[in-house]
Amino acid sequence: MAKAKENFGKILENQQQLLDTITDQVGKVSELFSPDQEVAETGQQLFSEYVAKSKELMEKQMEPKEADKFWENLPDQYAKAVEFQMDYFNKTVEFYKTAFDKFNVKTQQDNWKKLTEVYQKSYDAMVETTNANLKIMQEFFN
Repeated sequence: MAKAKENFGKILENQQQLLDTITDQVGKVSELFSPDQEVAETGQQLFSEYVAKSKELMEKQMEPKEADKFWENLPDQYAKAVEFQMDYFNKTVEFYKTAFDKFNVKTQQDNWKKLTEVYQKSYDAMVETTNANLKIMQEFFN
């Protein structure tokens, strides 16, 4: 009975090591596919700036002192709106260009190489654990 308990403990230990390895590898895969923090912050900042300028323009148009001159001010307000929307468009295009440059062919090749390494390490860990557990079971039944 003591031998069975000892063998069962070894199998559990092997399984825990496998679980730790797989957990570590899943973390590495997550890192490969998680968004770049700097890119995410830049995108958020760009959008926040656009919303703030839109709000400012609308609030200025809706001021009581400006309401009487709505039609008179409309061409100027429209020109300002088009100007800052074009500015936003240009900044957005540049933002996407910069963001996508980080995912060029070389980067993708490196990511696939890392992903292959993760897969190989996970596979090797499963094979090693299975072999170790089979050896324990064979020794127990012999």
